[in-house]
Amino acid sequence: MSDGADRPLPEAMLAQQVRIKRNERGWSQQELAAHLSVEYGFRWHQTTVAKVENGLRPIGLNEAVVLAMVFDITGAQLMEPVKRRREDLHRITARRQQLEGQLTRLSADLEINLREAEAEAASRAADSAAMTREVAETAVEDALAKAEAARQLMAVSRDRLAYADAEFHHLKGAALAVESRIRAIRLERERLEVDLADLRRLGDAVLEDATRHGEP
Repeated sequence: MSDGADRPLPEAMLAQQVRIKRNERGWSQQELAAHLSVEYGFRWHQTTVAKVENGLRPIGLNEAVVLAMVFDITGAQLMEPVKRRREDLHRITARRQQLEGQLTRLSADLEINLREAEAEAASRAADSAAMTREVAETAVEDALAKAEAARQLMAVSRDRLAYADAEFHHLKGAALAVESRIRAIRLERERLEVDLADLRRLGDAVLEDATRHGEP
């Protein structure tokens, strides 16, 4: 199939489990590819793992068996539905809140440091009349360097928060998709059970009619 959304549910579950088991072991996509290529001879690369985890490449039976061996789990465990997606969302939400709190405290500390650095620069600049020109310029440059380092650290912290936010939305979307597919499967199962009951009643009626007319 060309569209990942059209894949059967088992393939989607398998792709999710590959991502989860890899992350649980702290492996990068490149490291997982190396396990399959070096240890088992499959031509897997980092891009192969990325396509598998995003549902853009189906997994063959031999590959699924070897993946279970690499992760040291059974094939059935590799095909299990992702049951803890809601707990994962709560965990990511809590982590996001923690990061936001850390960023708030870090921003406050950086703001204080920035003001102190700027005040120090201003103070040293004011005292520069009593210094030689070379000493005064060095003092000002040092204070400005500290202020720039504080700004860069703040930017890094904001990037980390943005990454956590993106991961949260990704997990939330995946959870909604899985829940939707599960509801669809349950509805289909209920419809099939109704059809089966109707067929059984029809068969009983035919058998009763045949018996009444003396047919074997």
